[in-house]
Amino acid sequence: IVLFGSICLILIARDEFTVSSSSTCTFALLLVASSFSGYFFQIIGMPPLLGSLISGITLQNSLGSTFYLAPEFNDAVRTIGLCTILLISAVEIDVYAVKRAGGASLRLTFLPGLVEAITVAGAA
Repeated sequence: IVLFGSICLILIARDEFTVSSSSTCTFALLLVASSFSGYFFQIIGMPPLLGSLISGITLQNSLGSTFYLAPEFNDAVRTIGLCTILLISAVEIDVYAVKRAGGASLRLTFLPGLVEAITVAGAA
């Protein structure tokens, strides 16, 4: 699914704006590194998503200016990455554990958003 989404992203991005070969190579490097680190983290019993996130952060901070994505391509990658993270989180949720937690899970879900909304409304 991730590979198919990545190929679709590259094809869509090429139609909307020019993606340099360095951006495509950078994206390919990011995809390969995150896949391998996710697999490694899964082997040691940690969530694969954590390995993928750590590899992205490490590549960005260690390679610096050589790790470059065009701004439009970067926005598209971030949006699709966020959607993927939320989708994986939703699929992996244990519904029975949430039901057992009952009101606590409901409070922990809505209370932070409610406080943030009230704070932003008060600041505006």
